[in-house]
Amino acid sequence: MKTPAEIASLKSSWYADGGWDLEDSEGFEAHRDELLAYRKQVEGARAERRAKEHEEAIVGLMRPALDFLPEKDERGGLTRGDASRDGHAANRLLRAVAEMLLPIVQRLDRLDERQEAELRKLEDHIDRQVRRLDGRS
Repeated sequence: MKTPAEIASLKSSWYADGGWDLEDSEGFEAHRDELLAYRKQVEGARAERRAKEHEEAIVGLMRPALDFLPEKDERGGLTRGDASRDGHAANRLLRAVAEMLLPIVQRLDRLDERQEAELRKLEDHIDRQVRRLDGRS
């Protein structure tokens, strides 16, 4: 049997990495049920967090279209309330479009982050070269 500190250390390592089935860790066979329960609890919490973040992103992508619609339409046309209601055809359409746009937006965000990181590297390189040249003058 492992000590509580050893179990906590294993859980901490797995939590940071998660690249293996925690309950199958060598030397911890006697704690398999506890480790399996912990892994499932953490994975469930992570899945809930991802689902919440996904829903927030979808709603964020739908927001401009919803904001464009009027609160009321005297002629009986589509309103913001209609399109906001789950199950309404307009809501399903907006959600489907948002689902298609989300991977593109996420990819653009990653590209933007990479571009900003490369720009910082370039600026640092230019600063080093300017300092080097200033030292030679």
